[in-house]
Amino acid sequence: MVFSKMKRKSILIVLTILILILSFTFIYIYQGLKQMDTHLPRNIWLDDTPLGGKNLSEANDIMDQLIEKQLNKKVLLIFSQQNSREIIEFSLLELGFESNKELIKEQIHSLRMPGAKLLPRLKNYLSLQYKGLRLTLQYDINKEVLRRTLSSFDDSRLQKPKNAEYIYKDRNLSIVDEVIGYEFDLEKLCEDLKKSNFPLIHVEVKEAIPKITSKSLKEQGINEKVASFSTKFSTSNVPRSHNIKLASSIISGTVLSPGEIFSFNNTVGERTKERGYKEAGVYLNGEVAEGLGGGICQVSTTLYNAVLLADLEIVERSNHSLTVPYVPLSRDASVSWNHPDLKFKNNTNHSIYIGTETKGNTITFDLFGTKNNKEVELISTVLSKKSPPILYKEDASLQPDTEIVVENGHVGYVSTLIKNIYIDGELISSEVVSKDKYLTSPKIIKRNKINQE
Repeated sequence: MVFSKMKRKSILIVLTILILILSFTFIYIYQGLKQMDTHLPRNIWLDDTPLGGKNLSEANDIMDQLIEKQLNKKVLLIFSQQNSREIIEFSLLELGFESNKELIKEQIHSLRMPGAKLLPRLKNYLSLQYKGLRLTLQYDINKEVLRRTLSSFDDSRLQKPKNAEYIYKDRNLSIVDEVIGYEFDLEKLCEDLKKSNFPLIHVEVKEAIPKITSKSLKEQGINEKVASFSTKFSTSNVPRSHNIKLASSIISGTVLSPGEIFSFNNTVGERTKERGYKEAGVYLNGEVAEGLGGGICQVSTTLYNAVLLADLEIVERSNHSLTVPYVPLSRDASVSWNHPDLKFKNNTNHSIYIGTETKGNTITFDLFGTKNNKEVELISTVLSKKSPPILYKEDASLQPDTEIVVENGHVGYVSTLIKNIYIDGELISSEVVSKDKYLTSPKIIKRNKINQE
């Protein structure tokens, strides 16, 4: 009986001790979990620096001090070329070194497991308490910062790379080969900076290969002239001649890839004084008026005819309201900013190069690509014709019964353009390219008629 009482008493003592141990353990863990909202658990290290027990602000300050110490380290870069040598001291920060500070901040934040349930947080806490965690500061190099820093060195004697290019001269097209240059070897320098513990590092150079080579240009298939067309203009009209030369110079050198669409307006741009265009004669609502960029319709028209002869696909084209003197009917192409536009598509399997020459009173478009055995014939046909009305204007300053023609006016037409395609002299296709209507404009006569009825 006495033994039983002693046994029960021992059991109660053991249970009490266990309850106390569990209570103290729970309180310890609870306080630890609560403390993790503001402080890091023990056994947390940043490299060789302990962060355990520190609050987030203190941990950040420690991390900033470590990073600042590392980035303030000095390195001497040596750059040698020919008989000269430059030595400049830089900090690692100036050389583009950047830490993984933000990543470590995220890792520290995730240790707290905000929003997680009690059991996962408890498991995480116990693991950190007894296994610990070592965070590592790492550094990478921002190559753009490094590139800008290296501009402190005088590399003017290094040969700069130069792309291969087309040269259009005297209406012929040739290719000038690329030039291989030299530049700082950023990749090698980055490797040396990351692994080097020495304050002296040599900056090496490497070949700089141009992006465009003669090989890549030859692969475009621009081998020979495939079409040409010229028109003449009056050099006495200086503003108009200027506009023609300006617009054509912008187009010259354009390369169209297979399937690409050319837009005259997108290529030439808006015709403004700021861009160098002058006032000259334009067609406006069926009348002749002055406008910025007058004359560039001759540029679009000349190009249009070269495109027709190359048998490229016409996407958009409009005729003028009145006839023009420099091409047959239905072979003109009117353009104005925004609309109308001249658009065509490179429907060949090779690229097309557009070259333009304005020489004397002639503007010429040469198209280069890969020849086929097609021959194009353009036939302009008048369907109807209408004489211009006569408009008399009385002018008392003239001699009696005298008449002077001020404007010859424009004859009105309805016309069509037919394109025939021949291969080896045999007609293989014939199509109506367009049917166009041209308005009349009055013939204006000044007179002083005495005997008016």
